[in-house]
Amino acid sequence: MFRIGALVMVFGLVGVTSVVVLVDASCGASSPSHPPVRRLLVVTLPAVTWSDLESVDLRHLQGLVESAAAGSMSLRAVHRFTSPGEGYVTLGAGTRAVADDSLDNVPVAPDPSINMEGSEGKPGPLAETVDGASSSGVSVIERANRRLPYGAVPGALGEALRSAGVDRAVIANADTTLTSPNPRTDGRDAVAALMDRSGRVPGTVSPELLTSDAAAPFGVGYQLGAVVDAFDRVWNDRTVVLVEASDLARVNAAARWVSPSRRVAFLRHALRATDELIGRLLTRVRGDDAVLLVTPFHSRDSVHLGIAALRAPGVPPGLLRSALTRRTGFVTSADFAPTILSLFGLPQPAAMEGRPFVAGPVGGAFGRRPDFLVRSDARARFRDSLVAPVTALFVLAQLGLALVAWRTVRRDRPASGVRVAALGLLFVGPATWASGLFPMERLGRVGFALFVVGSAAMGAILVERIGRRWRAGPLRLTLAIVVSFLAADVLTGARLQFDTPFGYSPTVAGRFAGFGNLAFAQVAAASILLAGLYASCWPGRRGRYVATGILAAVLVVDGMPMWGAKVGSVLVSVPAFGVTAVLLFNRRIRLRTVASLAVGLLIVLGGFALVDLSRPAADQTHLARLVDAVAVQGWSALTLVVTRKAGENLAILSSSVWALMLPVAVVLVLFLLYRPPWPLRRAVDELPTLHAAFVGLSVAATLGFALNDSGIAVPGMMLAIIVPAAVYLSLPPNARLRHMEERRL
Repeated sequence: MFRIGALVMVFGLVGVTSVVVLVDASCGASSPSHPPVRRLLVVTLPAVTWSDLESVDLRHLQGLVESAAAGSMSLRAVHRFTSPGEGYVTLGAGTRAVADDSLDNVPVAPDPSINMEGSEGKPGPLAETVDGASSSGVSVIERANRRLPYGAVPGALGEALRSAGVDRAVIANADTTLTSPNPRTDGRDAVAALMDRSGRVPGTVSPELLTSDAAAPFGVGYQLGAVVDAFDRVWNDRTVVLVEASDLARVNAAARWVSPSRRVAFLRHALRATDELIGRLLTRVRGDDAVLLVTPFHSRDSVHLGIAALRAPGVPPGLLRSALTRRTGFVTSADFAPTILSLFGLPQPAAMEGRPFVAGPVGGAFGRRPDFLVRSDARARFRDSLVAPVTALFVLAQLGLALVAWRTVRRDRPASGVRVAALGLLFVGPATWASGLFPMERLGRVGFALFVVGSAAMGAILVERIGRRWRAGPLRLTLAIVVSFLAADVLTGARLQFDTPFGYSPTVAGRFAGFGNLAFAQVAAASILLAGLYASCWPGRRGRYVATGILAAVLVVDGMPMWGAKVGSVLVSVPAFGVTAVLLFNRRIRLRTVASLAVGLLIVLGGFALVDLSRPAADQTHLARLVDAVAVQGWSALTLVVTRKAGENLAILSSSVWALMLPVAVVLVLFLLYRPPWPLRRAVDELPTLHAAFVGLSVAATLGFALNDSGIAVPGMMLAIIVPAAVYLSLPPNARLRHMEERRL
């Protein structure tokens, strides 16, 4: 028994150590070094996308972007819609955070006395200049974030800058009136980006920045001269100055109560005013200063990607990336604070999960930056619109297959069509991944549906014809295609999982590279079943060694930091694959087997962690970041991660359509096993190694639910592999083969 447990550990160790020598070649370039800057201008563009910038001639803004490294920014903080307060607090914390902005998370009707369509009135009296701005609710913000499992420290960026002697200032006012701010329409959230732990930051947020503007919503706009004067007062050596394009924030605030055409007119007017403001500010910026453009929060009517652009000494024009995303062209709001600290050569606090912006590779499709950046937002939005209907239809198709299989077995009907349908459902996953090769956002939902259904049907028919000479041959071939297709995608950068329905999206910001949870679920289930089937292909121990080799290869691809980078799935794969391998060698599972697998799990995780830590900081994954956090913060950092994942897991359980898969799969498998003529039991008797596969699948599904933040979706997708496979194995391909099987019995 000990030899079997050791065998599993050896496969893991051999897989890890065999690729360590390839780490340097596989990793991307390290973060480019640049001298610390003395001054930084930050301009925030509220609720703006790259496509918005294409609709207007913006000479200064476009010139700045052309000379900078640019990318699409994921604005996801805690809630699906990131509000102004939540967005700015996240920028200043360097990790996902919330704010005391419950009123800002829901549409609040403006004061009836406010003219939403603009005003011809004269400028009112200006209030006195404010030399300091503060977030009076900082204690409430801290209390709100202590209740969340993200470890956010509001004001961490401002505190780090203040401690290092770097001055800060915020110039912003998104109020909708020229008088004192209304608590329900107060637009001073920008101070949270640079406030310190006490909630204070110098700057100007008073009504002196505002004037009447007949072409602007609420009849209020920036007085550009006052904004520039306020900037000149604080633009000193060793300074970070954040200027909010507050005219854009007012457009966003008015969007729910004006017509679409009026909103477009407001937006274009605000963009022109913002472009003129940026032009004036850039005349104060020297060549050794840095300029950073970011979108801080979503618009009120949609979830979208924002803008990020960095012009700094030593940062070449191109596309941005960060170690958090590990995908060229994409950064997150959490990367904002680490980027500023990096520009000034300051260390990053352990509480910040983000990583600095760096310039990624340029050339090819990525060289056409404007088209890429606009299309990235369109693809993300299209993908997000597909997730709910595609998931629901896929689960309903599984239920339909189960019902048809039940009627087929019960009434002894011809099964060829049902077998092809089962293979077709197994091909749905690869078909959705393959859709990422094409501009599906241009073809629409109908085009996407035709592509997926047509590809799955064609694959099922071809495989059934090619492999029908062998018992379960088409099923083996289909499972091999599922495993190899997703493994090849991960080995080449996981481009097909990005922005596809069963993959991940930059707007969700849960993952940007490697194996997603649903892809891992498919690969794990398919590889365990494939190992069970291949173990029966060769007599003696050779087939079992081949099966174990398949599992070991999948484990390496899944866990290597430069490939799958899926720590949660390693926690699932080692026990599940180990149990499968032990049973394939006709050994019993005993206490020492469990202990051997536990030791093997620690060794494999340690090996992956060492590989990750040996890579450049710009390429390290969350595994290395977790090790660093534990080294600095202690085991509380690990507890925080576990608590967060458990909370997300339980939150999904009661609301996910994947929960329907569990009862359907259990009932169907029991029916096929125990109802005469016992079709699934007969298949297991003919292919005895399937017993080991089914036990391994049970372990994988249980641990997949417990240890992944996608919760029930992980075992749900595994069952979406198990149900078609069980149906296929239960139904003979034709009447002749069924007659032969009955004679043998």
